[in-house]
Amino acid sequence: MTHLEVVVEDGAGESARQTLLLPFRRNVYPPTFLGPSSVNITVNETQQLDVPILTVSVTDQDPQAPNNHVECFLEADAETLAYFKVAKNGVNTCDISVRSPLYSDFNRKPQYNLQIVARDGGSTPQTAAVNLTVNVNRNQNTPQFINVDSYPRTIDENMLVGISVTQVTATDEDRVAYGTVSYSLIGDGPSPDYFTVDSAGRITLTSSLAGTEQDYFELRVRASDDGTPSLFNETVVRITINRNLHDPQWIDTVYEVNILSTQNLSVPIIALGASDADTTAPNNQTVFFAVNPTDSALNWFQFDQNGDISVRLPLYDNTNRDQRFEWQMGIRDGGNPPREQAIRATVVVNVGYNLNAPIFTGCPPQPRITLREDIASGINAYTATVSDSDVQSPFNSVSLRIIGDDHAPGLFRLDPNPGSPTQRLVIVNGSLAQDNVTQYTVRILAQDGGRPSQSATCVVTFAINRNLNTPSFTDSSYSATVSECVAFDTPVVNVSATDSDRVAPFNDLTFDMNHTYFYVWTQGAGVGIIHVRRDLRTDITNQTTYTFPVTVRDGGGLSSTVSATVSVRRNLNTPEFTDVGSTGFSLTVDDNLSTGTSVYDADATDGDAGTGTEAEFFSLVYSLVGDGTALPFFTMDDATGLITTRQSIREIDTNFTLQMQVRDNGCPARWSPIKTLTVNVNRNPNRPEFPTALYVATISEETLYGSSVVTVSATDGDALAPYNTVVYELVTPNNQFALNNQSGEISVKTDLTSETSTSFTFDVRAVDGAGQTSTATAEVMVNIIRNNNDPVFPDTNCTVSLSPNATVGSDVLTVTATDADPDTIGTTGNPVT
Repeated sequence: MTHLEVVVEDGAGESARQTLLLPFRRNVYPPTFLGPSSVNITVNETQQLDVPILTVSVTDQDPQAPNNHVECFLEADAETLAYFKVAKNGVNTCDISVRSPLYSDFNRKPQYNLQIVARDGGSTPQTAAVNLTVNVNRNQNTPQFINVDSYPRTIDENMLVGISVTQVTATDEDRVAYGTVSYSLIGDGPSPDYFTVDSAGRITLTSSLAGTEQDYFELRVRASDDGTPSLFNETVVRITINRNLHDPQWIDTVYEVNILSTQNLSVPIIALGASDADTTAPNNQTVFFAVNPTDSALNWFQFDQNGDISVRLPLYDNTNRDQRFEWQMGIRDGGNPPREQAIRATVVVNVGYNLNAPIFTGCPPQPRITLREDIASGINAYTATVSDSDVQSPFNSVSLRIIGDDHAPGLFRLDPNPGSPTQRLVIVNGSLAQDNVTQYTVRILAQDGGRPSQSATCVVTFAINRNLNTPSFTDSSYSATVSECVAFDTPVVNVSATDSDRVAPFNDLTFDMNHTYFYVWTQGAGVGIIHVRRDLRTDITNQTTYTFPVTVRDGGGLSSTVSATVSVRRNLNTPEFTDVGSTGFSLTVDDNLSTGTSVYDADATDGDAGTGTEAEFFSLVYSLVGDGTALPFFTMDDATGLITTRQSIREIDTNFTLQMQVRDNGCPARWSPIKTLTVNVNRNPNRPEFPTALYVATISEETLYGSSVVTVSATDGDALAPYNTVVYELVTPNNQFALNNQSGEISVKTDLTSETSTSFTFDVRAVDGAGQTSTATAEVMVNIIRNNNDPVFPDTNCTVSLSPNATVGSDVLTVTATDADPDTIGTTGNPVT
């Protein structure tokens, strides 16, 4: 602003003053950025906060403040302004920096667009702007492990600390930034206590594995890039610890012992010895095994995992009496995989025997002894004889006892035989009917005085006959009647039987038979059901009676037989029409039959006539077959054979050929030969009819030649041409009149004035297109009016005065005349003028 004083004077020297306050515009220039109007820069998403990413310089040429004082600010959308800010740095520069971490942008925008605006301090500020595009390098890719199949390793438990175990490698496809991969060991379990991974991915043992128990360590390795936050991937590397470092060692390689055949079972006779220098189980645990597991010595001897060898089976059962057993043993540890000692140890066992065992004579008895279940108690069932060839006591001292089997010791006993010290009597000791078993095994044990004694066993099997009764049919024979149509597997007749035996299976009954067309099925409870085995119609002999044996058998094999008879109703005859010749026949019907009208009643018979169930093949079914053009118009009652019209045949100009057939109710049905019925249709049942018997016309004798006189008309009730087409003819032709045979028009065909008759009468008949004439002729009567009289003037003289002034065309005189003929002839002409 400036003050201006204005003075005004007039001519007389008077003046006035006025002070004006004038504003001056001193903010002349807008700010100006030094540099391009658009700037494009690239930063990483990890860009440090508050560190300038761009510095712009701006000037203002105005000489005075505040017009040349410039402030900077940013313009952009709210989302972009959340991540960037601008701050003035000195008088003429502004710094743009990141306000919030770019990696926190959920949308991970690759580019931000802003406008840097400079504004001066003038009262009407002026501005300038620079467009800024900030491109952001995003951390897009996660490190990926490669060649992971090569990471797992197996190491010895005594591996030195500091030795590299394996190498992991990961790559990152980010190229501009974030492509640097670092590694860390994050698990699992105690793995980080024993291993470490360096920046190059080398995994190294950091602590001794001695004393640890794990068979393996699973190292969870994380590969991270240098993004913020970093992206990472993980893999699990299995390091298997080999703790089995030493082979087991034998203490001795030969083990030998002498024993008796009485050696107790499972009592150690040899203790094998071995050791293993490994520090942990199961690697230092010794496992003994037979080099040849199928060695025959191992049938008699066994060893446990402690190396103790003992007798597996009583050596006195060794029938070969082998006195020396020798086999090879091996050792391996419990590692996985195990380590095995290549050197074998030899085991030798020498055995001394009680050489002779008791011997039964004639045991087991042949053939097997059979006892009825009702044998009395106390009866001697068998005599056992035993001896021992040893010469010294107590080895030749023999004792006997029943040791089995099952219930036998309770039902049999041993009694001495007073006549022979080497024999014992096997006595029935109770009722054998107290249970249901079919045999008893009496096991007699003979033992000498050895310890343990040698023994012999005599097994006597007593077969118990519990099947004392033969099954019996309840009826002496069985019979039934079936149709040949009966379905496969249909029951025909039940047979039954009983068995008086006390226990199963001897009272369990099974029915049996052998027949082509029938079989018997055992239902149970003594009932068998005879069924149809196959289609009876396949019997080409058409047999009507089958007789066959049926057998019932109990579970012990006893059986009886009965005769069964099945009669079969056969469909042996084919139905035949009784009223139709071999070639068929024909009949004629009028075409005006109404729907449902009877045309023909067929009749047939079947030689299989019978009553009751036998009538099944005599029940006949009628039908029309073929000709396709006839079937829509006729139907045949399948029960009665009555043929009736199905619909009107009036409009159909054809005859019909019906093919009839009749079948019985056989399976399959027997069909009669097809019989042909030709239905000739009378399409012309109606004659032409005149609606009136007399046609009368009156004409003048002066009627001209060809003039129409009268038209006769007849109708025909037939439906189709030509049967309903009518033509006309004169019964007796005449010379006066002509007849149009198509229209029925009668016309004059001569000059009637030459005739004198006053009336002509003649007959007309109607004929249809098939030549059938009308039932009656029509009479035509034509009356002729004759001109028999001349006209007569009543006045013969006529005088008239005519004025000279009469005009042309004016009436002069009226004359009259009369004629006695009828009006059509006697009409006089007009007045004369």
